[in-house]
Amino acid sequence: NLFAQANVVSSQFEANGTPRNDGYYRLDAGGTYRLIEKRGSFPAVDLTARVNNLTDQSYMEVFGFRALHFNFLAGLQTRF
Repeated sequence: NLFAQANVVSSQFEANGTPRNDGYYRLDAGGTYRLIEKRGSFPAVDLTARVNNLTDQSYMEVFGFRALHFNFLAGLQTRF
């Protein structure tokens, strides 16, 4: 299973006296791959991976707090 996600946010007003928070976009992608099928009482095992901010955008979801740049997450998931 694969996925792609696009987040587009327009500029936003913040508290009085502060400038507008600029708009931004972020592209993410990831997927799941079955490593081991379920057999009897042995669980199925899936490898999951996700890449966030593929284009390495510099942005702030909340004004004054920079969001993460390009990053990668991976893990294993078991299903009984």
